[in-house]
Amino acid sequence: AKVDDEEIGNTKANSEGDFKIEISKQLAGAVILVTATDVSGNESLQAQVKVTDEVVTKVSVSYVVNGNHAFRNVHQFTAASEGSRNAVYRFLLQDAKGDITLLQDYGVNSTVSWTPKMPGTYKIIVLAKDQFNNGFFSHYNEAKTEMTFTVDPSKGKK
Repeated sequence: AKVDDEEIGNTKANSEGDFKIEISKQLAGAVILVTATDVSGNESLQAQVKVTDEVVTKVSVSYVVNGNHAFRNVHQFTAASEGSRNAVYRFLLQDAKGDITLLQDYGVNSTVSWTPKMPGTYKIIVLAKDQFNNGFFSHYNEAKTEMTFTVDPSKGKK
């Protein structure tokens, strides 16, 4: 396999003709040329693949609460995304006063847990991006979702 006449990987096929080439991530737009050579030195026609950039196109969030929706019960938020096989997620929590708490900076973990210390209305904000895309700012994201929820003041009946 080559990009711009520079070899980026090679391998040998097994007895069934199957092969796998391990290469480093290539820039979007790069054209990878692949040929096969048999034991007699005959080279195949080249196949080409244009590298596309993966981008998170959509992110959603769901949550469950251990017990009821009262404060002091663990709230677990789970993000899901589309468009990238390498999504990373950033979880932020906004309280009724507008103060924001970072629950998780960008990471591959799509689930985060939080235990509220006070009742009230909160907003979970999930930002997502492909792990290889950084943009120009640390807060760069490709998709965003928000969900407002209420934490009850007392446990009430189970």
